Amino acid sequence: SAQTTQFFQAIRAVTGDASKVVYTIFSSRTHIGYGISVGDGKLIAKWSEIATRKNLVAFNPKQGVKPATVIGAYPDHDLVLLSVKGLDAPAAVWVDGSDLPEGSFLAAVRPDGEASGIGVKSVAARSLREEDQGFLGVQIDPRSLGEGVEINAVVQGSAAAKVGLRRG
Repeated sequence: SAQTTQFFQAIRAVTGDASKVVYTIFSSRTHIGYGISVGDGKLIAKWSEIATRKNLVAFNPKQGVKPATVIGAYPDHDLVLLSVKGLDAPAAVWVDGSDLPEGSFLAAVRPDGEASGIGVKSVAARSLREEDQGFLGVQIDPRSLGEGVEINAVVQGSAAAKVGLRRG
């Protein structure tokens, strides 16, 4: 418990400025994600959280509720650009994190300065496009105990099928 408190205090020490450009996004009164100000009354957010939603609004405790509309979608990068009527927020200050070593802690920040998610950089940057993603083609048995994994099924025409992997 003491370590958890110390950990979140350390996170809060570096999230204060970032939280000033973070807005909660709602769809029909349901919280669906967060957006980051890019200036000029616009936010960027995750496309996968916004794609099928209606009645979008952005909320920040200091500015209240503001209506939002999608003005650009970039599904290959899972990004969306929102125009937010009456939004008065500075643009986020971005830094190049490409040299951030694997194992570094990352935090997603809420408007109140708390962490909405914490993670560790575990892999190098990669494409999110479906055609660039690998697919082995096996279904494993999650109930299997012991060494290795047990294959329940192999998808026809997959890489697993081509190299001869079989059920069991």
